[in-house]
Amino acid sequence: MATKPFDMAFIGAGCSSLQLMHQMASADNWHEQQVALFSHEQPQHRSWCFWSDKPHPLQFLVEKSWQNISFVSNGLSVTQNIAPYQYHYISGAGFFNYFQGQFLENHPNVTAIQAHISAVQNNESTAAFTVHNGTQQWAAKQVFNSLPPKIKKTPDHVCLQQHFKGWFLQTDTDAFDEDTVTMMDFSIEQHNDVRFVYILPFSKREALVEITVFSEHTYADAVYDEVFENYMDTRFSHVNYTIQNTEKASIPMTNAPFSRFGNTGEVLLGAAAGMVKATTGYAFNRISKDSLGLHHDLKQQRKLRLANTQGRFRFYDNLLLGILAESPQRGKEIFEALFSKMSIPTILKFLDEDTTLAEEMLIFSKLPFWPFLAQVFKQCILPKIGFSRS
Repeated sequence: MATKPFDMAFIGAGCSSLQLMHQMASADNWHEQQVALFSHEQPQHRSWCFWSDKPHPLQFLVEKSWQNISFVSNGLSVTQNIAPYQYHYISGAGFFNYFQGQFLENHPNVTAIQAHISAVQNNESTAAFTVHNGTQQWAAKQVFNSLPPKIKKTPDHVCLQQHFKGWFLQTDTDAFDEDTVTMMDFSIEQHNDVRFVYILPFSKREALVEITVFSEHTYADAVYDEVFENYMDTRFSHVNYTIQNTEKASIPMTNAPFSRFGNTGEVLLGAAAGMVKATTGYAFNRISKDSLGLHHDLKQQRKLRLANTQGRFRFYDNLLLGILAESPQRGKEIFEALFSKMSIPTILKFLDEDTTLAEEMLIFSKLPFWPFLAQVFKQCILPKIGFSRS
């Protein structure tokens, strides 16, 4: 039997739904809106990191910030202050504890519903949506859907995964530079993938150490474990440590097209709307910016914009994704050139898609020429003269 209609429904209670809801809660009429929040499983409590030159709307959830970033490879070590940026860490546990606890308690107009939504229908005659879980249905005037999309590799679209396993470590002696994030350590064997170690130091004796990989397929746990143990034996050979916790996830890296709306007109959010940066896997701050824009457009009753990568930055992503998919052994070389020849704040600005064309041309002038030229030829020239890109 149908229940009373909601003003809006959120399918998926993850990062993007909750960030948009947090933005909407600042509106004067928010408490008058009846909101359904659907989830069918416990969210992954993995960490989120982002850099920013201004306070974040959820800055109060930031547990640690850093002013320095380092890049390491064989025979190369670069550490720089990243002003005007800071690099921030929010734990999954802290994020969800806040929203599932204090936020829901303070906003009784939000009803949390445990249900696996299997279908969404647009009832044009009633100007409302109906969402189903197979046995029950709910009506809502507006639906936001953040369920991850199913993306398939095609001749025209790359579909890689950024997958990782991380270990939260406690050491018995000072082992980490607590003021510096190691964004990429390429000193490990690549094995025809793009592999690096990422280190978030919370103190001199506590850190999250992650094995991160760009490849088409994820690894079995034993593979991550072997890479991690070899790295610790080499990099921290005289350090005793205990593992406090682990985390594991896989993030899509794709140039497949995305839309603001789903097949039935529901508004797509997060990864479903292409908010994951295709060449880095970073999404938290992009979701924040999209949430702010969506909230503004909804208040002004304007056409809803899509804040994913467009224009020349999509072109740049396509080139690098093509290289990583076809010649992953070139990944280490490209990142070494980038971090050894450009300042890290400029790199962060570029990854935020805030650089000027002149700055971008300078960046590309520092990178290996032939891999990018080959992708331009394959992606831009061959299709125009009738050749397939496959």
